[in-house]
Amino acid sequence: MHLFFENLLFKPKQMNRIILLSDDPYQRNLFTAYLKRKLFEVETVVSINEWNQLSAPDDCIILSQCCWPKMTTPELVHFIMQKTRAPIIIFTSDINNLRQAVSTIQAGAVDYLLIPIIPEDLLSAVKGAFNQQVLVETKLTTEAKQQSSSNGSFILNNYYVGTNTIFQNALQQVKLVAQTNYSVIIYGESGTGKEIIAKLIHEQSDRQSMPFVAIDCGALTVDLANSELFGYEKGAFTGALQLKKGCLEEANGGTVFLDEIANLSYSIQVALLRVLQERKIKRIGSSSDTPIDIRIIVASNEHLMDKIQSGLFREDLYHRLNEFCIELPALRDRKDEIPNMINHFINYSNRELGKIITGCSKGALEILLNYDFPGNLREFKNIIRRACLVAKETITIADLPTNLFNSIQHVPNLEAGDPVGEQEVDSEESTVETGIKSPYALKDILQLQEFELILQTMKEHKYNKSKVARLLKIDRKTLYNKLASFRSKNLNIG
Repeated sequence: MHLFFENLLFKPKQMNRIILLSDDPYQRNLFTAYLKRKLFEVETVVSINEWNQLSAPDDCIILSQCCWPKMTTPELVHFIMQKTRAPIIIFTSDINNLRQAVSTIQAGAVDYLLIPIIPEDLLSAVKGAFNQQVLVETKLTTEAKQQSSSNGSFILNNYYVGTNTIFQNALQQVKLVAQTNYSVIIYGESGTGKEIIAKLIHEQSDRQSMPFVAIDCGALTVDLANSELFGYEKGAFTGALQLKKGCLEEANGGTVFLDEIANLSYSIQVALLRVLQERKIKRIGSSSDTPIDIRIIVASNEHLMDKIQSGLFREDLYHRLNEFCIELPALRDRKDEIPNMINHFINYSNRELGKIITGCSKGALEILLNYDFPGNLREFKNIIRRACLVAKETITIADLPTNLFNSIQHVPNLEAGDPVGEQEVDSEESTVETGIKSPYALKDILQLQEFELILQTMKEHKYNKSKVARLLKIDRKTLYNKLASFRSKNLNIG
């Protein structure tokens, strides 16, 4: 699936095309006649098969009925999104199904209309979708314009966006909810970029010119939380030498991001619920309330309903916060993007370190593909930065931290050699052929790590074995035995 802002990288387009999906001829004729009178270009699609044959552009609006055979409405939205990044408006005659409306919006649709549709409402929805598309994509692409990688994968605030369907759906939800004042819960494992997504929501909202304040709830004790969140008056307690505004007051008019919200103590949850209900805070030691206008975005690496069931999180606070929910995928669910991520972080590290690392070997790539990355993108970035620091031309197995090997039981089809980065070196110097067919256990991985180190040293010193042995602090006999062992496994040492 393409990035939803890719085609507008350099200039926004004036959009007025609508693709209408409906198998009801009366609806098609009615909507088409009205929209054409309003100077929109309308193209009709009467079946899912016809939609499959259509080359759907991104600079349009998709207006579709909700009911198609063998497909729920959220499934329909995902189905449409597989072919286009265009905003989707769903219309239905089922006026009693509120759950369907919510699930449709959460799936990525930008609006949900009820039949019979008031013409002004239809026109407002269509114009709103076009305006929102242009506004959001222009802002996103302005930021991404100078940060696009040569392989076409875009970067947002130094954050790898990629083409993963789950993550693209999350971005569509960001685009949708940013224009509202809803409270948002962002779920995702540590390192998946929850704070970056929260900042993106803030930056695309009407509050973008106001403060964005991030608070790590895991670092707040009960006493510290009160003063940090709500502030205190001068003389409120020993050491309170002057008035201090809390984080919530500092963010007035803007957005507060509460990271790892589940770590808040029960008493602070009660105080936060009062803030959400009354939109007022009371500093410690104050006898009066201070009105505040803030948007709350929270993040958690575990679902809050589980915490509610275990008695650790207030259900009423959860329902106040859960006006909209976004889930971010773990890196292990985006393994197909790892080669492009490697290129991105190598480019990032080259700029940071002033080096010219051209890629990574096939062996190193296999190690990275078979590692689960419990720290997700944050851990991945640090691994590549470290590897770039110690690597000479390409990242090899020898340049990767040893903790990656400790968690890998078997690595299929492991080969060392050919760089997979953006620039390739001469194949005679970089390619290592292997005839080993069975999966590699840890000892095989370590042997290949040793092999790549010896190969690299021999290349650098023109295959002078005496000098290589001296540099590696082994005797020549040991070096010859290792070379013989490599050749016996069809590893081409030259």
